[in-house]
Amino acid sequence: MTTPIRQLPRPPEYGDLREFPAIVEPRIRDLPPPDDPGIDEWEPFGSERKELPTSNELVQRLRATVFGDERLRRLLEGKRHVVIGAALRHDDKRPSAHGIVSIYNYSDDVSYEVRFDHELRLLEVVESVEQPPLAEEEIARATEIARSDERVARRLRPEYQAFVLLVSAVEHGDEHYRQRRAYVGFGPEDERMPAVRVIVDLGTKRVVGRDE
Repeated sequence: MTTPIRQLPRPPEYGDLREFPAIVEPRIRDLPPPDDPGIDEWEPFGSERKELPTSNELVQRLRATVFGDERLRRLLEGKRHVVIGAALRHDDKRPSAHGIVSIYNYSDDVSYEVRFDHELRLLEVVESVEQPPLAEEEIARATEIARSDERVARRLRPEYQAFVLLVSAVEHGDEHYRQRRAYVGFGPEDERMPAVRVIVDLGTKRVVGRDE
């Protein structure tokens, strides 16, 4: 028995097709060109190049000011903490730049935003339960804690690269709420999904979750 051969019909032939009606009126191609606003006059102004300190340089410059304040000393006395970073800010509400130093308190799982003026005078300390970004030393510490876990170490390969993300909890009652935790992954750098994935608690310095 031979298999019948089906002939596909030829595509229809269309004659002269008219252009679809424009969605907007007038048609785009009929819009007049915009008026040239022109430039009435140029007004040059003087400026100078200013070197801004990096976050680490700013932290070192402000360390004596920040940690010399009695309010902050009381908050951090006997508490394990880390300086996340520092930055200078400019806005329309202040005549000059002002700065912020971000600190995380592991003992109480709170963060502090230390604000100071352009003369390095401390203005206020704002406490928050929000999780600031991970500091560089926290990323290194989370990677080290993950590598030291026996079950993780058995699965690591020399070519694996590490990457670290902050575990963010957005709702009260979540298991990660108010916990300083990092998602640490290991795997080939050219693969999207890491081969080894763990969650590290930076407060207790241990692995609290694994993706076996």
